[in-house]
Amino acid sequence: MLGLVAIFMLFLSFTMAFLLREKVGTWNRHTQTYVQDWRPAPLPTELLLLNTSLLVLSSVTLEKARRQAFRRAAVSAAAGIPGVRVVHDWHFPWLGLTLALGFGFVAGQLVAWREMMERGVFLSGTPSSSFFYVATGLHGVHLLGGIVALLYAAVVGGYSHGFERRRITLDVASLYWHSMTGLWLFLLFLLLVVR
Repeated sequence: MLGLVAIFMLFLSFTMAFLLREKVGTWNRHTQTYVQDWRPAPLPTELLLLNTSLLVLSSVTLEKARRQAFRRAAVSAAAGIPGVRVVHDWHFPWLGLTLALGFGFVAGQLVAWREMMERGVFLSGTPSSSFFYVATGLHGVHLLGGIVALLYAAVVGGYSHGFERRRITLDVASLYWHSMTGLWLFLLFLLLVVR
């Protein structure tokens, strides 16, 4: 939770800087006035929306994986009752699908960056493009941290750890992942609507 608070504070700082830079401009010390030099960068909107759908879908599949782990933990507790036999049937690999969608989102963001560069929009080009690259890049790094957490949850789930430990690990990774999805939706709103 402390890590998430720090991440949200970082993005809140970027949001405030974004809004102030866009609305107020920069101070020109020669004329003693604010200068409006903000030019919105041409964003690959369709690609960003496709990437968003991948990330939102990954949150849905992760929730399915989390609920599946919860059911398995609940059933395993009943297995300790004498005379109760637990049948382990095949389960859909929701966590694997979530990881694939997460990697798809990161790859899609790299494609969006490449498309921006092909349009001649670079990190150092304008304040608007700088904010785009920094905000999406930081989100991508934090999302990669979520992928590492989900990989750890998959490894814990793959070994003979108790079902309860698997469920808790997946719950913590899910909280982080869903937070990154919400953060992306906020960034997308900021980049596409507020600009």
